[in-house]
Amino acid sequence: MLKEWLLNDGKLGDIRVEEKFVKIAETMETDQYVTMTILQMEKEFGDSEEAQEFIAEICKGQKGTPHPQAPTIKKARMYKVLKALLDERRRGSRGEASASVGGSIQDPAAKAAFAKTLASQTEKLEGMELVDRSTGKIVIPKPNKKPKPQTDDEKMVANFKALVTKLLD
Repeated sequence: MLKEWLLNDGKLGDIRVEEKFVKIAETMETDQYVTMTILQMEKEFGDSEEAQEFIAEICKGQKGTPHPQAPTIKKARMYKVLKALLDERRRGSRGEASASVGGSIQDPAAKAAFAKTLASQTEKLEGMELVDRSTGKIVIPKPNKKPKPQTDDEKMVANFKALVTKLLD
């Protein structure tokens, strides 16, 4: 958009359409870890000298976490153990198209009308929490669903169910 702005003396009344084709070749490596106690590692890897050396090496590089149900038992302390290395290769292609329109509003009445339209759309976002401050997770608000109008039969069934529930309580 900057190029068009410079070429048109700052007037963005032009339309720009862009199309591109992208070839994709990705190689991803993923490490998968599991949390295990020393007792679980001994069962998994055995009790040979090599297994004991391997378990000691895993534990040496970590602090470990006390087991929530047995925090005082040393062999119940939990450690992260590499479970698998996954290699994933992806190949493909993707086509993209985009269009953009720009411009400027000169008329004060048109500016006010545009601002009013924009304000009505952005008021919904005002005061909306998009991130839960305690967990840091993104919160997606669910739209308010209007109840579907009930037919007379559906109202009768709903009233009957409410009456049965009331009588059973």
